[in-house]
Amino acid sequence: MIALHHQILPVISVPLGYLTNETEGNTVGQPYGIAFCGRAWSENILLTLAHAFEEGTSVRQRVESLHAP
Repeated sequence: MIALHHQILPVISVPLGYLTNETEGNTVGQPYGIAFCGRAWSENILLTLAHAFEEGTSVRQRVESLHAP
């Protein structure tokens, strides 16, 4: 494992899934994610990677707005 303290590195977090609680019968529970960390000045690569990950996994769920248009 690489120590990242005292470093200024770009990081992006994206949704990975939901923890299920089968004892209560819930199929959708606490959301969790994954973080990608890159080298200095690699923001464009990280954004491309995060976008490709989200498109490939289709984990993100759309939430309907509670406000009237």
